[in-house]
Amino acid sequence: SGGQIQCATSLPEGSRGRLAVAVAGDHPAAVQVTMTLVNDTGFDPVFSGSIAES
Repeated sequence: SGGQIQCATSLPEGSRGRLAVAVAGDHPAAVQVTMTLVNDTGFDPVFSGSIAES
C-alpha cells in the first residue's frame, strides 16, 4: 500500500484560492530569491521566519 500523492494547481498572482508556500531562511537575499521563485511558479510565498523558528 502506497501513500497518496496530492497535486496543487498553481494560479496567477492575485487569483482567489491561490495556495501559500512557507519560506524560511537566515539570509535575506536567499529568502527573497526563493520567495520570487515561489511566486513565479504560481503560489503565494509567506515568510515564516528564520530556520531556527520554522
